[in-house]
Amino acid sequence: MIENETMIFQHHGEVKEGIKQPLSVWNGSRERYFLSTDGNQTILKVEMDSDEAFEEYFSKTFPLALAKVKEISERA
Repeated sequence: MIENETMIFQHHGEVKEGIKQPLSVWNGSRERYFLSTDGNQTILKVEMDSDEAFEEYFSKTFPLALAKVKEISERA
């Protein structure tokens, strides 16, 4: 993590309802978030490793999640 610039998560497993799950396609995958500025705008760039089986899921859900991040960040 570099505060106000970069956040990287590496998945080491999955927990559901407090129970560690068997190894999955998530193990070892990463999510990377980068903030930069362009004039008065803040730009969020996201990179994610994902198994092709999840591509359709993330194509639908990630824009919704990022819209929520945008909404929250613009409240300030």
